[in-house]
Amino acid sequence: MKKIYWIDDSVQQLLYILHGAISKLWEIENLDQEGIASELIVFGNAWEEMDTDELLSREDQSETEEKIRDHFEELCIKNDGPNKERPSYNKKKRLIENCVKYVYVQDDCDDIAQYKRLKNAWINTEIGDDKKPEYMTAAGYVQELIKRMNLQEMSVVGIDIALLYDDMERLEKGKRILSMELYNKISRMNLKCFMYSSEADDDDLMNNWLKVYSKLYKKADVDIYQRSDLMQRGGEKIIDKIKDMFLNDGKK
Repeated sequence: MKKIYWIDDSVQQLLYILHGAISKLWEIENLDQEGIASELIVFGNAWEEMDTDELLSREDQSETEEKIRDHFEELCIKNDGPNKERPSYNKKKRLIENCVKYVYVQDDCDDIAQYKRLKNAWINTEIGDDKKPEYMTAAGYVQELIKRMNLQEMSVVGIDIALLYDDMERLEKGKRILSMELYNKISRMNLKCFMYSSEADDDDLMNNWLKVYSKLYKKADVDIYQRSDLMQRGGEKIIDKIKDMFLNDGKK
């Protein structure tokens, strides 16, 4: 089963994407006759400071899963009409298995401690040269984060540019942010990646991201999409680009 992962700090924004790109990818019939599954990976909080006791819970994750199932079933009912055998649902129900992962939850003390270490390493440390100890520590936490995500090989990964508090401010100042390290590590795996952001139309910010990324990681070919285009059911160009990632043998 083909799968795309969405790494984002906002559950609400992911649910908007659910009604756009994710639903469109469910409907695809020409790749493996069952559409493309999505898994929502929730991590971070880019727009306000998050204390450790404000992490989301397993109950929150279950509620998000239920919203996805409800939306999926609504689409299937619309496609199947009065047919009681529910062919659309039976054919594609695998697409909503394991559809949500909250990387760190407040129910787990170890999760709280690990999230705090990672957040502090990336927010409170000036991360520059790859050989400096503070960068090595921060990069190690990102490796642990990716391991927790349990990404399936031969998949596609979409990464929100701003995942932690002050990421946009750091970007304005030309500093390294977490999403750069995530993209670098994930794109070196047997996976294809793209970035997206609500600020993708801000050329200065996006050029800063690309400039810092290319300087630090010696790569510059990165696709950055506007988040709002992923929310619209009419965003066919982006859907086609995502489909091409599955069809193209070359890594991205």
